[in-house]
Amino acid sequence: MGAPLSSEDMLPPATALRLRCFPSDDGRFSEVAESALSSLPDEESEEALAAILRETYPKVRVSAQARLATLLPNERVWYVYRDGTSGRP
Repeated sequence: MGAPLSSEDMLPPATALRLRCFPSDDGRFSEVAESALSSLPDEESEEALAAILRETYPKVRVSAQARLATLLPNERVWYVYRDGTSGRP
């Protein structure tokens, strides 16, 4: 008989981080955000992504989805607002 499983062993592996970009119809912004995300080191942070994007989009805001809003325990989503808000300027 092996060692007992820890609670960490029972969790599904973390999924890749997904971005939800606003406005959703700005494909170029989404591409730039995804590219910036892939350039971050392994320990990515919302602040680091926002700092990269601010060079081109000065009003950008990045926020993590609230844990209560996740459907799956291993789901990670960041919202990226080009103009600082989800609405049109």
